[in-house]
Amino acid sequence: MPKITILCPYHRVSEELELPESYAEGTFQGEVPCGHPEGSDYRAILNIEIIQSKVRRIGLKEPPPSAFKAPSLKKVLDDFGLR
Repeated sequence: MPKITILCPYHRVSEELELPESYAEGTFQGEVPCGHPEGSDYRAILNIEIIQSKVRRIGLKEPPPSAFKAPSLKKVLDDFGLR
């Protein structure tokens, strides 16, 4: 599958996306998962438009499942150095 490197609008880091085979012509418009592994709670769905092999528009279609989960009490205590 073709790949492209983007700046994920949700995670704000550089990620490599796998694009559908239809991207072979250098143009694509649709939804793709971000670069996190399949099944990951951190995998967002992006809406992307690529024209002549350049990203013209990218946005968040659906946040990852982790966006809807509260952190555990242990993680909060560890993050604030209270354990």
